Amino acid sequence: MMVEVAQKRNVAVVAHHGAGKTSLVEAILYMLGNVDRMGKTEDGNTFSDFTDEERDRKVSIHSSLIHAEYKKHSINLLDLPGYADFIGEVKSCLHACGAAMFIINATSPVEVETEKAWGYADDFDLARVAVVNQLDKERADFHKAVNDLQAAFGKRCVPIQVPIGKEADFKGVVDLISMKAVTFDSKGKASLSDEIPAECQDLIDEYREMMMDCAAEVDEAVMEKYLAGETLSREEMLAGLKKAVSAKTCIPILCSSATKAIGTELVLDGIVDFLPSPERHNEVHGHRPGSEESVTIKVSDDSDLSALCFKTRIDPHAGRLSLVRIWSGTLKPDQGVLNSTTGQVVKFHNLLQINGKNQKNISEARAGDIIGIAKHDDLGTDDSLCSPSNPIVIPPTEYPPPTIQMAIHADDMKDDEKLGTHLHKIEEEDPTFHVRRDPETHQTVITGMGELHLDTIVYHLKHYANLNVALSTPKVAYRETVTAHAEGSYRHKKQSGGRGQFGEVHFKIDPMPRGGGFQFE
Repeated sequence: MMVEVAQKRNVAVVAHHGAGKTSLVEAILYMLGNVDRMGKTEDGNTFSDFTDEERDRKVSIHSSLIHAEYKKHSINLLDLPGYADFIGEVKSCLHACGAAMFIINATSPVEVETEKAWGYADDFDLARVAVVNQLDKERADFHKAVNDLQAAFGKRCVPIQVPIGKEADFKGVVDLISMKAVTFDSKGKASLSDEIPAECQDLIDEYREMMMDCAAEVDEAVMEKYLAGETLSREEMLAGLKKAVSAKTCIPILCSSATKAIGTELVLDGIVDFLPSPERHNEVHGHRPGSEESVTIKVSDDSDLSALCFKTRIDPHAGRLSLVRIWSGTLKPDQGVLNSTTGQVVKFHNLLQINGKNQKNISEARAGDIIGIAKHDDLGTDDSLCSPSNPIVIPPTEYPPPTIQMAIHADDMKDDEKLGTHLHKIEEEDPTFHVRRDPETHQTVITGMGELHLDTIVYHLKHYANLNVALSTPKVAYRETVTAHAEGSYRHKKQSGGRGQFGEVHFKIDPMPRGGGFQFE
């Protein structure tokens, strides 16, 4: 479905591990009819965790691009890993998205990876919504979750729904905009009622006032009407909240039980109604290749092309797949474009719409689209693509330094060359993974973001490259150095046979400052 930029949404789905983001994506796909039944993370059969390793470990390791269509909108959801070991995936995908949806565990305080990712979303100036999930679980507490969010991220976190029922009795929500009670069928479809449970009234009064304040704050006409005590229409509240979300003065909080499909349709409504299109950042900023001259291009289908390859995935069976965000302009198959990072003019024979592990050829990609480009070795992560007549380099994603290093070797020495080849392929795919050969210890050393990160490398080598490897603590190349003043002398004397020999040497030695090198006088 080809839509205008205003009808596109690129949303990163972010959470600490275990909050249920993959389950929520699964519920969305099920409600839209994209899958026949809801998979479960614990069963290893969800749509977005489709690699063998993710199914074995039952966790998200790679970001997964999911495409959906809803209410004449084109939605790209990027389901991101929740472990710190895969922070590179999180940062690169946040860079490519215009908005984020944070999934909050209703049974826990705001967790550390949520806080980190929230900071990264601030770095990329992303609008966002929050979804309090798992409200059907034991000890789930929506009011506490709201207070925790406000304590962590400020009073701009504002509920726009109130749950009906607690824990196992959670069955729906009160929509504070329409003031309707909403229940859901087994597929997540919503049904509205005017009968609002009395036990919800206190929270409704408290939260609706917060919401109305946010809606009125960014629109002077709405503010005057609100202060005059007049009732705001649903359209006025939606418009005001959307402006506030775009201005980052409001972060709507929604309710969900993903595994029971409760709240799913309203989550989709929240994506469409509140989160901005790619036009929110209406200009692409970069610089000319090889210089510091700044370049600005308008976000529009009619502008010159600018795009960024934000992720590379190398599948042992399907080969290399590059995920590319089109910031401006239009890209078509076999169109000559400049890779301004490498200086090469390249052509791509096939452009792909990506939906999990599924791929579909498309005739063009336009501003705001996220697409796949298959089997193109001249396109790497963080490479910029642009029109040759208006070259631009888009700033690449900045990744944190590695936190762990280990030596690696193949069990069979004959596999050393094969090991090196596969490690460098993984390095192309993962910007937070690096490999080097230590010239002094003669060990191959790999670095990454944690033990789980490196463990996934070992899994990849074993299952996809048929390599058995072992990790060990890297050897330390110890050195000796002078640490204190010393002096000495030596006398050489030889008188027997032939000419006599005599020599005397005196020396003093002192340590230099660390890093000062060697000095002889």
